[in-house]
Order: sequence, then structure tokens, then C-alpha cells
Amino acid sequence: MENSPRLSVKASIETLQIGRAFAALAVVLFHAETTLGLPKYLGRDIFPIFGPGEAGVYYFFVLSGFVMVTAHARDLGRSNVVLPFLWKRFRRIYPALWVVLTSQAVLFLLIPQDRIAAAELPWIIMKDFLILPWGGPSLLSVEWTLRHEILFYGAFAVILLVPHWRWMITGAALAVIMTGQLVALPAPLERVVSGYNLLFGFGIAAALLYRRNAVPAPHAMLALGVVIFLTNWAALAIGLYEKSMVVVWIYGIGAALTVGGAATLERGSGFAIPAFARLLGDASYAIYLVHYPVVSAACKALTRLQSHIPIPDWFIFSLVVGSAVAAGLAFHVGIERPLMAWLPARLDGTAVRLKRPRFRS
Repeated sequence: MENSPRLSVKASIETLQIGRAFAALAVVLFHAETTLGLPKYLGRDIFPIFGPGEAGVYYFFVLSGFVMVTAHARDLGRSNVVLPFLWKRFRRIYPALWVVLTSQAVLFLLIPQDRIAAAELPWIIMKDFLILPWGGPSLLSVEWTLRHEILFYGAFAVILLVPHWRWMITGAALAVIMTGQLVALPAPLERVVSGYNLLFGFGIAAALLYRRNAVPAPHAMLALGVVIFLTNWAALAIGLYEKSMVVVWIYGIGAALTVGGAATLERGSGFAIPAFARLLGDASYAIYLVHYPVVSAACKALTRLQSHIPIPDWFIFSLVVGSAVAAGLAFHVGIERPLMAWLPARLDGTAVRLKRPRFRS
């Protein structure tokens, strides 16, 4: 992760925003398709092509690995940046999540649900609010991905603090992940050894090549990455094979090639994305947090309405997706962004003075 004197980047990487927007929309489409397909709603497929849309999560993981290295590689060995790094991660992840979890906890108290026993609620609330690496019932089902993110941030903070251990830590991480594919371990170890964690490594590898200006044939790399990712998606959609951890890793390879190739091609190009695409990228975390409760509520309301008024399935699907994205954008503009503005961006006395590119992460 050493700095390269040849590195020249602008203040942000626009293609990362496109990736964030794509990943968030893919997950929304996935949940709209799978939720409407439940027997208690429509009970049938509408757009099966969106069935593998959970791949958006895997793209997010790769992006996280890429961004952490691209934004923080120069901080290696500087102990005074570890707390600011952790604060930045906390500020980005926890406050918005706590707002959503609070609303879900209140909803549960008003309308108890079978999936969560009342006796388990205190533990679930603590586990969810702290993002502890245990599975099981959750107030917000999509939070499982954040448990992997937090583990990755913790490991990355250790590497920042003791960079001379980075290859040892990398080797140990690979060893435990491979072990986890062969041996079933109890919680929370199952989260630590999960194969999903390897996706961050794919993003790190792409970032190392990007920082060194060592991406070979970026046009071909981008094209190959898109082909691998979408071919894998289509193969799952038509039932050519079933999801497995190998399939997830294939997504990761495709995403890493796509991210690295696109970022390299963007360098020095003056490329800019439309304002709405940038907004979707900025709001991707908000969309991810709020979309599933909105999808669930919209499915309930619209399928009941369909029993009285003939509404085409495709239109119901569109309304569900539109409602979820709109709610995410509203949450971003009305809650997440003001929260980020209210919380200090840096910890007093620990700000890094070095002028350098800023990367949304």
C-alpha cells in the first residue's frame, strides 16, 4: 500500500459514484422482486432477471476495499490518524443506522412480529445498535452487511497502526477465510471467517494497482469485469447454476476489474457524471438502510389494492421500487446529510493537515 510518486488523481472518483448508485439500485430491485414473489403478496415472478440483484452487496464490499486503500494508503504507520479514521467510519455508519433502528424498534413495540421474540429484544437491540458480529433475528435485516464492514474497518485500522504487519495480517485473514469454508464455526467466529470478507480483498488488490498506475489495459480490464459480473448475474437468473461462495467470489473478481479499470480510465479524463447520478451515489447508504422496510410496506399496500383494482404486476413493481428509492433520497436529504453536517468531520486535535484528494467512503 505504499504511496506512488506517479499517482495523480482528482478530488473524487466519479465512476465510484456510478458504482454506488448501481449497487444500491440492484439491491432494491432484488428485494422488490423477491418480496413481491412471496405467497402472501403476488406469489409469482415479475422480472426474474432481478432475482440475483443481491450482487449489489458484493459490489459494495469491493468498493469499500478499493476506497479504503485509495483514500488512506498514505496514512500507513501514522498512529495519529487511527482515531480520526475510526471516527470517520463511525460518523458515516452509525448515526443514520441508529435513526432507522429506532424507528424499527418503535414499530416492533407497537406491532410485535413473530420473527422476534419479546424476550430476545434487548439483546437484538444491543447487537444491532453496536453492529456486533452475531447473526440471527435483527430489527433491520439488511444490517448483516454492516457486520462485515465493521470487521473490515477494524482490521484496516490495525494495518494503519502497524503497517509492517500488513502482509502477516493479510495472510492470516486469507487463512481464516479459507478455514471458514471448510469448518463450521459458531457465532461470532462464523462472521470473521466468512467468505464474504474476501470481497474487500479484491477491492484492495484493484486499489493497489490503481495507486501504482499499474492497471494493465484498463479498457480491456473494464470490459472483462463487466462481462464477468453480468454473465454471472445472468447465469444465476436463468438457473444455470446455484449461488455459492465461489459464485460470490466471481462477482468480486468482476467488480474489482470493473472498478479498477473504470477508475484508471477516468484519471485525467475530466469525466463527470450527471447531478442525479451523483445524488444517487451519495444517497446509496441511505437507500440501502431504508429501502427494505419501505419495500415491505409498499408490497402490503399495493397487493391489497390490486385485489380491488386491476393493476398490472409491472406497475406494482415499479411503484415499489420507486417508493423505496424516493424514501432513501428523502432520508439522505432530510436526515442523513443534516446529521453528517451536524457531527464534526474531525476529532479535535487529531486532524490530518496533509492536503490530499478526498474520496467519498
